[in-house]
Amino acid sequence: MCSSDLQLQGSSSLRHTGKGAYFPYLALFNTTAAPFNDIRVRQAVNWAVDRSEIVKLAFFGTAVPATEAVSAPNPFYTGQTPYSGGPNLDKAQSLMSQAGVKNVDVSILVQQEVPVYTAIAQVLQAQLAKIGINLHLQTASCAQYFGLMATQKYGMAMTYFSASLDPALTYYLLGYSTSGFNLAAYKSPRLDSELNKF
Repeated sequence: MCSSDLQLQGSSSLRHTGKGAYFPYLALFNTTAAPFNDIRVRQAVNWAVDRSEIVKLAFFGTAVPATEAVSAPNPFYTGQTPYSGGPNLDKAQSLMSQAGVKNVDVSILVQQEVPVYTAIAQVLQAQLAKIGINLHLQTASCAQYFGLMATQKYGMAMTYFSASLDPALTYYLLGYSTSGFNLAAYKSPRLDSELNKF
C-alpha cells in the first residue's frame, strides 16, 4: 500500500469500508472437452485446491481465499463455501476415480502480461499433480490469450473479473449460457433460470 492510499484511508472527508479492494482471480475450466466436461473432475479440482497456499505463495499473504464474486460487507455475500473442509485429497481422488480419469495432461492458459497468473498456475500445477492432473503452462500475449479463450482452445485458464457491488454482473456474464463472456462455455438451464430470476 502506498502512502497516498494510507492518507485516503485516514481521511475524515471520505467514506469507505474497512475492507480492501476485492478483485477476484479465478481459474476457468473448458467445459466443452475432456477432462473438464465431466462435473466430477471439476469438483475434484475444487477439493484438491488449497486456496490458502495460493494466497501465501502467489500473493505473499496479501490476498484472501475466496469462493464468491463479492465479499463482506456486501449484502449479497453469503459466506457459503461449497468445499468447506478442503483441501480434501481423498474426496478429490474418489471423484477422479468415479470419472475414470487419471494421469491426464492439461494446459493452463496464462496471459504473459499478468505475472500473477503464472504464479497462481504454478501453485495449481503442484497441487493438482497430487490427483493426477498434470498442468502445462500455455503462455500467450493479450490478443492471442483472448482468442484462445473465446474459441475454447485451452484446458484451464487463469483470469480475473472486476468485482461489482452486484454479483449478478459476474455470475451472469461468466455463467449464462449465451453470454459472450461465458468463456468456459458452461451450459446449465438451471443456472440460466436462477440468473434470470435474480
